[in-house]
Amino acid sequence: MVSVSDIARLAGVSKSTVSRYLNNGQVSPKTRKKIKKIIEETGYQPNVFAQSLKAQQTNFIGVVIPRFDSRSVNIALKAIDQTALAAGFQIFIVNSQLDPQRELANLKLLQHLKVAGILFFATNVRKEITDWVEQTEIPVLFIGQEMIGHSYIIHNDFQAGKILATHLWQQGYRDILYISVSQSDKAVGIDRLNGFKSYLADKDVKLEILLSDFDQTHIKQVLRPQLNQLKSRVIVCATDSLAQAVIQLLKDHGYQVPTDVAVAGFGGYSALNLGQPMITSVAFGYEEIGIRAFHLIKELIQQPKSVKIELVPNHLTIGKST
Repeated sequence: MVSVSDIARLAGVSKSTVSRYLNNGQVSPKTRKKIKKIIEETGYQPNVFAQSLKAQQTNFIGVVIPRFDSRSVNIALKAIDQTALAAGFQIFIVNSQLDPQRELANLKLLQHLKVAGILFFATNVRKEITDWVEQTEIPVLFIGQEMIGHSYIIHNDFQAGKILATHLWQQGYRDILYISVSQSDKAVGIDRLNGFKSYLADKDVKLEILLSDFDQTHIKQVLRPQLNQLKSRVIVCATDSLAQAVIQLLKDHGYQVPTDVAVAGFGGYSALNLGQPMITSVAFGYEEIGIRAFHLIKELIQQPKSVKIELVPNHLTIGKST
């Protein structure tokens, strides 16, 4: 592999001269022409990332994700990557695996790498994270959680809960089992549930709430004690991924969906519907949120003192699970 030292030796100049050439520094026209010719002849490819680290800022956008096995994150990531590439940026992804300590370490790593901006897929945002964001000069956009005083882009999860509750009420469902997740995730664990409950507050309906986590195995464990009490009920899951696990568990125990038990969720993941009834769900625009998130972080890079806030609308998709 050809190195900067090789280029310098072949051109009869110092390494620092080659470095200045690669970084558009001051080099005489004659020397510049000689170095360019040797680079073309040898096929030398400079390390763009290493070069950019020497500058005050790179053209990399850091992206902090909570885990790799999230469909919503992956859809948004693909949109971010494509939009960034078209605008001349690259993304640098770091995974926290839902570990608070790794989240902070990842933010510090991205700061060290001099990324131009950070997109933070937020779940449970702690004070030490917001403290770090307030002291850094790197623009940060939170994705998925409302962060007062900071820039963020979110789905309207409260509205999503109301949309689904309205539909189920209008369809005649009066006995509802809602499976939520930890309140540490405000958007999924609090806002969706509160929106759902707000519509039903003055309605004559039975609403039971169970708590699970995002793991499909765990939700099956949570639901098993209820298996003999599910006839004619509708089960609402905090995500479509959990709804998929519930449908499979019901099938394994002889229930017909939706004849015996109806199921609904949040997310609108078309990939989950293969081989199963299409899930009635409030669909979130994950691709749209990825595209908009990149444009917002680009605006923040250009206007670092500004605060950007955006809500992405939701819509109901009626499937065959209700």
